[in-house]
Amino acid sequence: EDFKKTGKDDQYLNSIQSIIENPKIKVDLKIKEIIPYLEKQKSGQHSDLNNSLIHIAQDLISIHPDEAKVFALAGDIYYHAGQKDVAIENYSQAIELRPEIWSVWEHLFYLQAETNNETELIKWTTKAKDYYPNQALVYYMSGIGHAKLGNFQEALEELEEATMMIGNNIQLKIDLFALRGTIHYRLNDHKEAIKWLNEALALNPDHLPAISTLAQAMLSNKEDYQAIESIINKGLALDKDYLPLIASKGRYFYVTGQYNEAKDWLVKALDKQGNTDTAMLEILGDTYFQLDQINQALELWQKAVQLNSPNS
Repeated sequence: EDFKKTGKDDQYLNSIQSIIENPKIKVDLKIKEIIPYLEKQKSGQHSDLNNSLIHIAQDLISIHPDEAKVFALAGDIYYHAGQKDVAIENYSQAIELRPEIWSVWEHLFYLQAETNNETELIKWTTKAKDYYPNQALVYYMSGIGHAKLGNFQEALEELEEATMMIGNNIQLKIDLFALRGTIHYRLNDHKEAIKWLNEALALNPDHLPAISTLAQAMLSNKEDYQAIESIINKGLALDKDYLPLIASKGRYFYVTGQYNEAKDWLVKALDKQGNTDTAMLEILGDTYFQLDQINQALELWQKAVQLNSPNS
């Protein structure tokens, strides 16, 4: 208690080890002691707590191996300690023990998406449909998994299901509509892409990914170029360093025949990207060609071909 009063958090956590290790003390009381320190860990300003909290999580799992809430707590601790793979293992175990705790599913889905664990994300969202057949987020996250794997038709089917049951969750609507628009753009269905991206922007006009993809879809569909420039400039006013919009501005200048301006923006985009985007290399090569700078054009086209070759 003295350590608690004096703010020596790691020492206090060590001092309650006998409580943590006592199997006769209810797990809820133990977790109640830990929660304030988990909140401090979440703030990101107390990394010194990581080791103490991980040690406690391991002890709690050893003493209470059948308690889902212990694994859920451990998942939170490992996540905020930066050990995302271990967090996923603990959230998964919590669900196996008590699948009715929806918040743990949410944590698991977002973490699997964050770590690009698409196959597992699809597996777990499929499981979740048995317990939450009317939960829009399940289908949305499944759609993310399929989209990341390039299974665009499967993704659209999942997102269609999510759209039908989404209710009034505004943030989820924004993300869902933006993703639908992006997938249609990837499928070269530009009119449908524009429709869904505008739906997302009607709810959040400052959604940068939607702004960027809308500009690209409108360029591909040869829409009103003045409107496209306005959309791009609006996005760049929100974030002047947003790479997709920098590239879109270069592409806009190319399509409208303003080749010197196109060159400047495409060079800027490639510098930020690392000079490995083949589509940007090709259009910058095309730009140099239009400026009669043939050697520079050939060099960029050759680099794009090399990057596209199987042995690169």
